[in-house]
Amino acid sequence: MTTGLRAGVARANITPPVGCYLAGYGGPYTNTSTGIHDDQIAYPSPRTKPSTGINDDLFAKVLVLDDGVNRVALVTLDLVGLDADTVAQIRALVQVGTGIPGSHVLVGASHTHAGPATRIEPVAGSIDADYLSQLTKKIAGAATLAARSLAPATLRLGWGEAAIGIHRRVVTPDGAFMRPNPAGPVDRRVGVLRVDTAEVHPLAILVHYTCHPNVLRHDNLLISADYVGVTLDLLEQVYLGSTALFLQGCCGNIRPNLTGDDGDFRSGNEADRQHLGRILGAAAVKAAEESVPLVPVRLAVAVKHILLPFAEGRGGAGAGDGG
Repeated sequence: MTTGLRAGVARANITPPVGCYLAGYGGPYTNTSTGIHDDQIAYPSPRTKPSTGINDDLFAKVLVLDDGVNRVALVTLDLVGLDADTVAQIRALVQVGTGIPGSHVLVGASHTHAGPATRIEPVAGSIDADYLSQLTKKIAGAATLAARSLAPATLRLGWGEAAIGIHRRVVTPDGAFMRPNPAGPVDRRVGVLRVDTAEVHPLAILVHYTCHPNVLRHDNLLISADYVGVTLDLLEQVYLGSTALFLQGCCGNIRPNLTGDDGDFRSGNEADRQHLGRILGAAAVKAAEESVPLVPVRLAVAVKHILLPFAEGRGGAGAGDGG
């Protein structure tokens, strides 16, 4: 099937050096509005020690699509997130290396809570400026390789479901608390964009799901992509020669459903990470196999900046992001 679409994909290993601080749980930080270092603010389950090892590698993966009129780059990262300035740097470097306009570059982080601190915030540790500088260059390099490898391709879209997440807020007259809430809203949809070569072999599998990657919690000091890494590894084993990418959904109050005997959340371990990652991976494989062709394919880009004001206070005990 000929669609006029071309696609290319590439990756870069972005695993930080052992000894970096991990993001996603409370600890000493610098207040971005005042510039004052403050290690006295209490957040649930602080993680103040640096990393001690590598559980699994982190990657930047880039999918470039070109329909003959528009060219776009989708950048996915095994990171907790990036600030606006760093994203702007990435887009500028990608534009220089590929000619793709910065506004046509999507930068998405998986939000793993076991990756390096990459943005200044109350729930992240100290940032390694040298790592951040190398990170932007590695991403741009991967984008350049992807753009240079463009070849005829087709797209297929599939949907499935996976129930690995649960709502994490319980609202009471005394406030909002970080506890399992089976009645709270969750998004179980698994979206899969399958990019096939002319030989109908998957070149790339893009997975969209909504759940915090924090199976490994504050007591973990090992670098990891969390359950997302397991999911993508499984897909790349099923579709040999392909590259699997992950886009996080609106995961604000959805986290892995891991509870202890007391009914409260518990820290997960490697067995939990593998288990939940395989559940999502299996759902993604099923969605990819049942996907339907997208014809014709026309690429378009829209950009809108949305500013969300912070609410007063922290919303009750355990309301921080790191729970």
